Amino acid sequence: MTQVREAREDEREQVFALRHAVFVVEQGVPLEEEMDSEDETATHLVVANGFDIAATCRLVPSVHGRLRLGRMAVAPHERRQGLAGALLTEAAARAIAGGFSTIVLHAQTDILPLYAQAGYEPVGERFMDCGIEHQTMELRVV
Repeated sequence: MTQVREAREDEREQVFALRHAVFVVEQGVPLEEEMDSEDETATHLVVANGFDIAATCRLVPSVHGRLRLGRMAVAPHERRQGLAGALLTEAAARAIAGGFSTIVLHAQTDILPLYAQAGYEPVGERFMDCGIEHQTMELRVV
């Protein structure tokens, strides 16, 4: 069974290293776009595989009862094992527990089926971010 939990303080460097490997190295996102000040206050969720972080995402409270999910990254050798889905399930549970009504995210369009399967719906037009096509997606949790 996959366990999703909040990253411990001593795991944050591993979280950032995984994101760097996926976004900066694999996808070519500029480092200054990948890391930002929200990393200091965000809740970072992880799936750990032994001592290694296999997957992560961050949650940032937004306005009007919305929770923003972002920076979801799964290690290449851990993909297609349900880890991203487990992160989405935990994010929804935390949104409900935190009194949020909606989770919003900017999904890379090549993985839209993952979010649609979890109940997310597209909002607005597709757009480019860091040279990658994205779609805003929302999930109403209450």
